[in-house]
Amino acid sequence: MDLSFSEMKISEIYKLMTCMIVPRAIAWVTTLSEDRLVNLAPFSAFSIVSYDPPLLGMNFSKKEDGSRKDSARNAARSGELVVHIADETMLDLVHESSFPHPPHVSEVELLGLALESSAAVSVPRLRDAPLAIECRLREMLAFGKSSEFAVVEIVHVHARDGLIYDFKIETTDLRPLSRLAGPVYGTLGPVFVKRPPTGREPE
Repeated sequence: MDLSFSEMKISEIYKLMTCMIVPRAIAWVTTLSEDRLVNLAPFSAFSIVSYDPPLLGMNFSKKEDGSRKDSARNAARSGELVVHIADETMLDLVHESSFPHPPHVSEVELLGLALESSAAVSVPRLRDAPLAIECRLREMLAFGKSSEFAVVEIVHVHARDGLIYDFKIETTDLRPLSRLAGPVYGTLGPVFVKRPPTGREPE
C-alpha cells in the first residue's frame, strides 16, 4: 500500500501518524491560569530537543476556532510549566485528565491529586508523580494552523526518593506509561541491555 500525504485529509494524516510513531512518551503537564487555577493535561507528541541547553519539546493542539487550549495559553502567558512523567499506576488519572473542561475547572482538584510547591517556577507540581520537571518556555513555534510546538528549558527536577543514582534512572524502576494510537496506552515490557556503539556512554 502506498499513500501520498498531499492527497490525504488532516484527520487521516493525524490518525496515521499517531499509529506509526509509537510508543510515545507522555508529558503530564501542569500550568497555572491567571486566576491561579492549576490545569493538568497529558501530551504525547513529546521528546528531548537538546541536551545543551537542556530542552524538551511538545505539541499543543488548538481548538477548532484556532484559539489556544488552556495549557498552551497558560504556558505562553506565564512562561512556566511542570512536566511530569507518570508511572503505570497512574494510567487512569492520566487518561481522565485528557478530557476537556472549562478554564475555571482544575483537573487536579477534579481528580483529587495532591500538589506541592515547585522550587524554581510558580507552577505547582504533582506530589506523587515519580518525576516532576520544572521548565521555562523558550519558544512557541507554529508550523500550521492546528497546533504549536513548545520548546521548554529544564531548570529543576524532583524525583521520587531512590529513583536517581549517579545521574541515571533505571527504567524498570520508573515504569513509565507510553501512548499508542487513540485512547490506547502501553507499559514497559521486556528490557534488553546492549553495549553502547562506542564502548562507553556519552559524557
